[in-house]
Amino acid sequence: MIYKLKNILKFKRGFTLIELLIVIVIIGVLATIFMANYLGVRQRANDSRRKADLRQIQAALELYNYDLGIYPASLPGCSGSLTSGSTIYMKNMPCDPKGATYYNNGNYYYTAPGGTNYTLCACLENVNDSQGVSSGAGYNTCSTIAYSPPVISPLSSRLGLFPELANLIQRFGNLGKKEVSGLFTKLAVLIPKFGGRGHTPRQEVAGATFDSPTSATGTSVASLSWSHTTGSGTNRLLLVGISFYNGSTISVSSVTYGVAPLARRGTVVDLLGYRSEIWYLVAPAASGGNIVVTMSASTAYLIAGATSWSGVDQTTPLGAFASAIGTSTTPSVNVTSATGEVVQDNIAASNTVTVVVPQTQQWLTSTILGGPIGGASTKPGAATVQMSWTIAASNSWAIGGVSIKPASTTTPIPTLTPPPPTPTPTPTPTPTPTPTPLPANACAGKFFVLQSQ
Repeated sequence: MIYKLKNILKFKRGFTLIELLIVIVIIGVLATIFMANYLGVRQRANDSRRKADLRQIQAALELYNYDLGIYPASLPGCSGSLTSGSTIYMKNMPCDPKGATYYNNGNYYYTAPGGTNYTLCACLENVNDSQGVSSGAGYNTCSTIAYSPPVISPLSSRLGLFPELANLIQRFGNLGKKEVSGLFTKLAVLIPKFGGRGHTPRQEVAGATFDSPTSATGTSVASLSWSHTTGSGTNRLLLVGISFYNGSTISVSSVTYGVAPLARRGTVVDLLGYRSEIWYLVAPAASGGNIVVTMSASTAYLIAGATSWSGVDQTTPLGAFASAIGTSTTPSVNVTSATGEVVQDNIAASNTVTVVVPQTQQWLTSTILGGPIGGASTKPGAATVQMSWTIAASNSWAIGGVSIKPASTTTPIPTLTPPPPTPTPTPTPTPTPTPTPLPANACAGKFFVLQSQ
């Protein structure tokens, strides 16, 4: 029996070298395919988290700006808190999924020059991401991506409300109890950004950039004065709208900003004496000062407001003044404009009015409850722009409007001078280039970028 078993074992055949090599090659191919897919999935998952993190930070920045009127100069590091006083806007600042060894030491890149706008970046691992942008350099550095104000159209702005709401809802995990209780109050910041009423957005259209509105009222006065600050942007313009009663016998004598006089662009008065005027000043001083409206005589009700702009054509800053009067529930005026411009109106009415979406209300006030009303709104330009308001009951009104023309961005083509003949150079050996390492703050892929709304 033992002898037969030995004979069986002696003649049992094993694996050949060729078979072993085939098995090893198959395992290697499968492992390569698996690792490639695994790494691609992990990169896309990390990038998805980066995008979600930036949208949460953006929501916190907009709430911060809503409360304080400015964006923070810098963001706290990973896991830090974005606060102002006792208010917490983000409890735990998100970190990059790859940690401190990744771009910008694991912190998302943020810059907010002057606190008027911001750029927020995350370095993406997937170089083919369709939402990624490049700075255009040999390597990508987010600090070289220029700020570009968004173009807000009526349709896209309404649709944009839903992702903004989603961003705020995502922040529940980072809000404290006090902040959760006030969340729905702060949702009011979203309404004007998408064509409603409330806190006024800074950006209106590409080209002309809006600073902020101011306004004042007076009763039985012959003049009105209030403080206004013009931004530091280039190609500036100051617009002042004035609404008052007794306009059939009283007019505006002068308007000044500091010591600089404004020019009247247009005026309209209805049959009952409600009057609307628009005045302007090209290249106002980039600082704070008092706007003073002086009347020809004392008026029972006087309402005035101002907006300041940058990026405006300094030779022809405004289009033609358009006006309309009536007694109805639907005040409106058609203003000739163009795409890329922005239209501002000014209304004087005998009773409470409401701006019509998608116009953006800049100011709306009255001297007494239920009394005469003055207000202004803006809307992106088109061939013809209708500026509209509504009144609860039929009342008298006068409305005027103008288009604001952006500064030209055309760069003149220089005259080329033929170069002198170039001598034939002596060939020299070309040294082998030494690879330049990426700077510490560089990204080998593309950036996902969010900017102020």
